[in-house]
Amino acid sequence: MLIQNKMFSIKIIKFKFHHRSLLLWFFMMPLTGCSNIPWFPSAGISRSDVVNVRSEPVVESSIKVISPTRDVTKKIVENQRKELFSTAFKRADTSGLVVGPGDIIQISIWESPPTILFSNAVTASQTATSAAVRVDLPQAMIEKNGTVSIPFVGQINVIGKSLTQIQADITDTLRYKANHPQVIASLIKNNSSVATIMGEVQQTGIIPLTPKGERLMDALAISGGLKQPVNKTTIQLTRNNQARSLPLETIIKNPEQNIILQPGDVVTAFYQPFSFTVLGATGQNNEINFEAQGISLVQAIARSGGLLDNQSDARGVFLFRFEDPANLDQTTQANVRYVTAEGKVPVVYQFNLKDPHTFFVAQDFPMLNKDIIFVSVASSSELQKFLNVLTSSIYSVSNLNALSK
Repeated sequence: MLIQNKMFSIKIIKFKFHHRSLLLWFFMMPLTGCSNIPWFPSAGISRSDVVNVRSEPVVESSIKVISPTRDVTKKIVENQRKELFSTAFKRADTSGLVVGPGDIIQISIWESPPTILFSNAVTASQTATSAAVRVDLPQAMIEKNGTVSIPFVGQINVIGKSLTQIQADITDTLRYKANHPQVIASLIKNNSSVATIMGEVQQTGIIPLTPKGERLMDALAISGGLKQPVNKTTIQLTRNNQARSLPLETIIKNPEQNIILQPGDVVTAFYQPFSFTVLGATGQNNEINFEAQGISLVQAIARSGGLLDNQSDARGVFLFRFEDPANLDQTTQANVRYVTAEGKVPVVYQFNLKDPHTFFVAQDFPMLNKDIIFVSVASSSELQKFLNVLTSSIYSVSNLNALSK
């Protein structure tokens, strides 16, 4: 029995010695390196992890870290103006409606007396010298190759011509077949000069265009209006394989963006298609939608619940974005090693909210769709995790000491 008690005492001494050594090891660890300990939980990369990218050799997958200034922000805002409809799309020609394949036209011909071509059309109550004769030719559809067959005229090419030009061509052809002919061409059904409207509207479909020159807002009105609020609707216009998008509020406030539609245009109304993702030491980590009119970085941070006082590093607010190279300076553009299939460059914008001037920059810095905001965790937060582990260990050893007494 005495031997067993001695053996138990020896094990307790060894256990106490082991834990005291462990505590000594904790105290001797450099506290500044706590964030690098792999078994400490972390909300994500630290500020140094991102900033140190600058000092690494340039490789194919390198990402540029940029500290935005007023000039950088101004350049981004100015390049966004290139997306305006009035700048991206040429002014439509509204001088007259032209016909195209699929259109149905009708030709009416008047022949002055004495009639030559249409003498058989004179009724019993008329004489060949009393009045002009009118003949309405059958309706004809314009073929895919742009031609149409007209009786007494033959097959003529009418593609891209106005009704006035078609009238003149037919009149010239009949000049030696009829006595002072006069021609009127009428468009019975417009199948080619149309625009398409779709998306969040009451009625999607095809809108025939007239020489009046229908505009974007006309198309929305013809479709019965929107299903969603104006401030959450984006209008995309696609023309000749080129697409541009603008908030509907911008089109309403700036009449120049209410451009005239052209044949083949596709107008699509989207409901709140923009969102950003926020991660790190903020009030909430989530994907957050924002209005089509757009918001600033300051507004985005506020909508995410702001920075956490006891965790966030105000100098480590990062915005990850696939940026248009036109928004970068020449030096940065020259060192780009990675470009996406859409021609975008991955960049990281760093904001130091410890600097009061940064708030003015962030207030004007525009958020774009699919942006990612990451707020890094402060070093003091990592230190607090270390101290919590240390305190827990001390408490455990103290309990063991009390137990061994």
